[in-house]
Amino acid sequence: MSTSVPTSQGAARSSNDLSACEREPIHTPGSVQPHGVLLVARLPDLLVVQASANAEVAFATPVDALLGRPLGSLVEMSLVLRPFPTDEVLAARNPVDAIVAGRHYDAILHRHGERLLVELEPVHPNHEVARLAARDVYHALQHALAALRTAETCDELFALAAKEVRALTGFDRVMIYRFEPDDHGVVIAEARRDDLPTYLGLHYPASDIPAPARQLYLRNLLRIIPDTKYEPSPMIPVLDPETRQPLDLGDAVLRSVAPLHLRYLENMGVRASMSISLLERARLWGLVACHHQSPLFVPYETRLACELFGEVLAWQSSLLGERERATARARASGAHVTIVHRMSTQGIMAGLMKGPPDVLDLVRAGGAALWHDGAATTLGKTPPPDQLSRLVTWLRTSRALDGGVYHVDCLARVSPIGPDIKDVASGVLAISFAEESDYVLLWFRPERQTTVSWGGDPRKPPRHARRAPELTPGASYAAWVEQVRLTAEPWRDVDIEQAADLRTAILDIVMRNAAELARLNAELRQAVRARDEFLSMASHELRTPLATLVLQLESLTRLAGGAAPPSLASERVEKSLSMSQRQLKRLEQLVTEMLDVSRLAAGRMELLPEEGVDLRVIVRDVLARFSDKLASIPVEVSFEGDVVGRWDASRLDQVVTNLVSNAIKYGNELPIDIAVRGADDVVTLVVRDRGTGLGPDDQKSLFSRFHRAPSNERRYSGFGLGLWIVKQFVEAHGGTVAVQSNLGRGAAFLVQLPRRAERKRIEPKVG
Repeated sequence: MSTSVPTSQGAARSSNDLSACEREPIHTPGSVQPHGVLLVARLPDLLVVQASANAEVAFATPVDALLGRPLGSLVEMSLVLRPFPTDEVLAARNPVDAIVAGRHYDAILHRHGERLLVELEPVHPNHEVARLAARDVYHALQHALAALRTAETCDELFALAAKEVRALTGFDRVMIYRFEPDDHGVVIAEARRDDLPTYLGLHYPASDIPAPARQLYLRNLLRIIPDTKYEPSPMIPVLDPETRQPLDLGDAVLRSVAPLHLRYLENMGVRASMSISLLERARLWGLVACHHQSPLFVPYETRLACELFGEVLAWQSSLLGERERATARARASGAHVTIVHRMSTQGIMAGLMKGPPDVLDLVRAGGAALWHDGAATTLGKTPPPDQLSRLVTWLRTSRALDGGVYHVDCLARVSPIGPDIKDVASGVLAISFAEESDYVLLWFRPERQTTVSWGGDPRKPPRHARRAPELTPGASYAAWVEQVRLTAEPWRDVDIEQAADLRTAILDIVMRNAAELARLNAELRQAVRARDEFLSMASHELRTPLATLVLQLESLTRLAGGAAPPSLASERVEKSLSMSQRQLKRLEQLVTEMLDVSRLAAGRMELLPEEGVDLRVIVRDVLARFSDKLASIPVEVSFEGDVVGRWDASRLDQVVTNLVSNAIKYGNELPIDIAVRGADDVVTLVVRDRGTGLGPDDQKSLFSRFHRAPSNERRYSGFGLGLWIVKQFVEAHGGTVAVQSNLGRGAAFLVQLPRRAERKRIEPKVG
């Protein structure tokens, strides 16, 4: 016994054995098996140019005397060859009745280039008895095909097929041999003589049937060797006299067998063999392999029936396989519909992972994980988070998910992480939703340690034949057991189809969601434009009556404070007028903010910098405007260095105004510090208060449009636009604005401005 990880050829034989087999020119052996005679005629004149050496016996004439003679003078056939029939007609008429020297033959004709190959197999001396046997073969074939129709599963089908082929042909052993994905083979069904050992379940390396041989199995759907100990009958001459090339016998029934294959059969104790190719969509997926311990010739009619039986077997196998897949798909379809509906209404995460049903109801697996944004939501048994992260990284960096769907049965064969997660994820099936998407959905299957029985040690080099330089294949056929590890149960086609269908459904949902989001975004942009246009219009419309009201109140205030002696009534009027003026100024400020916001949002505001703007002058002007409010609040102002630059004075005035206004509003009438410093190419403005301060959450969105701290919403008025405007104007100058604050300990706003700003349209930034 041995323990191993599967290799790419399923524990193939040594490379020198495989290459030796593949180098053999099996389609041009230069000889034929002697149970028939081969003539090669030139087209179109049908003169014989080559013949097998044993033709001398069949024709009672030296081979040299046959060459150059018309084919019609040597062989009497029931098929007219002038004009020459098409290849399709030849194939449909085989075998053709033929008579050579008074003896009946089956003539098997096929064309290769400008040559007609005529293979002559002798039939029973009593020709009518032979035809009767053909009718028996037909009835036997009918019975065999009827038996196939009773099979409910592929396993039943193959067991019946082996039994029926043995009944048709009389071979000691008939096996159904399937090629695995790595080209090694396994015996999946067997009918045998009771005294013979079983080969059922044995595996054979890919090198036992090398690639050239598999190609010939595609060319010839049936191959027969009546006696492995035959003496080859060489072609005379060996090379075509005109082309000087060896004769291609790839389509010939009589083609001589490669010596390596004959020794292979000898080692198995086989004296006669026949094989029937099993195809699906022009792909060779298996063989019906027949063995006999003594020479056995199978007549052409029986071979033709077996070839037809093989085609029906392959077709029936395909139907049963598709039925099994359809049944599995039907079982999963209900879960698929529910999951897709849930994804559409509740989101991808809930749709996939919150059941019932969930993704484990779609694909048979031990666990599943949905990876998104560096974390995973899991079901069942899955690798731990750090290993999941490594696996997803490997899938991406190796580009395994480029096709959208990836599956592997032995992760250890392709990824260094495989051995570390074998207990839960030796097999992985994964889908990604899009190149730009962070989502990856994975299913996992654990390691399934299996015992594989090989027909001999698959790693053991073949022994050398005594007194022969060639390799001898298959020297020992005692079962050799291998323990296969790090491999999971293979993913079925239906599993991969379900994963691909789910991916398609998710992409459809994502596209629909994207279209809906685009529609909502378009509506939102339209609503924002409408709102900004309304704000702009409302601001313009409000400014004119506000200005008029301000002028009227100022005039009334002057009249109320005129020469007339003061009275209680006049004091009340003056007090009311003063309050009205303050409210109008506040209203005027709000209207100005709305107008600024509408212009900024519409991109209709320009930065107009000028040389020689002095930040000290701006700060002093702002403080002068707030003199009434600052009458009872200590203000410490300091200037240091050169604070003159190329700026937009009106925009900086708004910046300072908003910062000082905030310090007054939230400073609890405690001292305010204002510092302006110039250094190199940067001028810094700091406005600090000692008031209520801000918490961390408020600081994150402080400069957002319409932001107001929850703790201040009821206590203080305003739209929450001032600091957003500050940020837009400062950044338009190429500067930055930041805040440092703690609850109950005030706030400090830090503005840094480069000394030179360029004229440009102010593009508002979202936030």
